[in-house]
Amino acid sequence: MPDRASAAFWAGSLLGAGALKLLQGDGRRSADAHLVKPVFKGLKGISIYLKDETMHPAGSLKHRLARSLFLDGICNGHIGPGTTPVEASSGSTAVSEAYFAHLLDLPFIAVMPRSTSHQTIEAIERFGGCCHFVDHAGEIHAVAQKLATETDGYYLDQFTNAEHATDWRGNNNIAQSIFEQMQCERRQVPDGLVLDILVQSRRDTQAAKRLLRKLLKKQSMARRVMITDKLANYRPARREIMPGVGHRQHRGLNNRAENSHQPTR
Repeated sequence: MPDRASAAFWAGSLLGAGALKLLQGDGRRSADAHLVKPVFKGLKGISIYLKDETMHPAGSLKHRLARSLFLDGICNGHIGPGTTPVEASSGSTAVSEAYFAHLLDLPFIAVMPRSTSHQTIEAIERFGGCCHFVDHAGEIHAVAQKLATETDGYYLDQFTNAEHATDWRGNNNIAQSIFEQMQCERRQVPDGLVLDILVQSRRDTQAAKRLLRKLLKKQSMARRVMITDKLANYRPARREIMPGVGHRQHRGLNNRAENSHQPTR
């Protein structure tokens, strides 16, 4: 990792300000992707909206996350001139991060299993990124950290850093974008919205409490019912954190948020 003092100085310099403006300029151009309202004749009284995140330069929702990770890295002194950002990803996050590294004229390394699709590899290389292959998927995080250390670079680590990076000044909040785009609609508040994802090392009651507190802290909407999987630890957590909210547990009810229940992912 680069010396944080020099990287922080760079972030505050004219050169660093130029880097931040490049990222902010990208955000202004692409933050409000189209909110499409298709017409379905058989669904009278029901409105369905589709947020078309494929319009981003890297072609996916992860474009927002990648921009947040780079902004967070620069502003906290982790990314400076010549820093090599490294990520453990074999999907759209690495493609988006390769795009931003190219935008900032930085090298980029994505660590991924050898089985990664050719389309993903080609997309990363098209933006000037390098792909480092491992034999087993479980090795990617350790190898990414090792490469970041060896290159004096910075491990972006999307799963660890996503929460505070996307919270930075409310940056790249897709839910806020949707609500603003729906201000002139007949029904401005949707009946359903996927709120958030929190990856934790445990699935005990304390972890369930942390999840609920995190969601409540970020959402201002009134809660009526909470739908979860059948993990027993949600029940005592809900009784303590949200006693007035209903709770339904069934594998099929939370399909909207948990794609592992769907025939395709």
